[in-house]
Amino acid sequence: MTGLVLLLGISGGCSAPVCRGDIGEPMRIYTLFFGLAVAGAPDVSDQQWAAFRDRVITPHVPDGYTVLDAQGAWRATDSQRTVTERSKMLIAALPDRQQSADAISQIREAYQTMFNQQSVGLIVQPGCGAF
Repeated sequence: MTGLVLLLGISGGCSAPVCRGDIGEPMRIYTLFFGLAVAGAPDVSDQQWAAFRDRVITPHVPDGYTVLDAQGAWRATDSQRTVTERSKMLIAALPDRQQSADAISQIREAYQTMFNQQSVGLIVQPGCGAF
């Protein structure tokens, strides 16, 4: 990608920002958090992640996205202990349309099913994007 500009709107809600033509169009910035630990099984391997990315993420977000390696932490409800695990973060700036939200939901559901996960974390922010 050449020349990516994202401006995040800072507001209490998720209303569309006012975007000027020279800095982009209204978008939603989706950040997803994928834990790589699997209860009772080996962690999701690099090969398994790459296959998931190629077969699920790319078809749902064909215009581009970013994946970062991360270290996640969460509180186990049964023990109340903080658990840490290797994670992946997916960031995708998509048009502010229902079709985009549906694509993100399908990615989350597929990961939860394929890798026996309780959840896939999600943050949605309004922004202006130009590519």
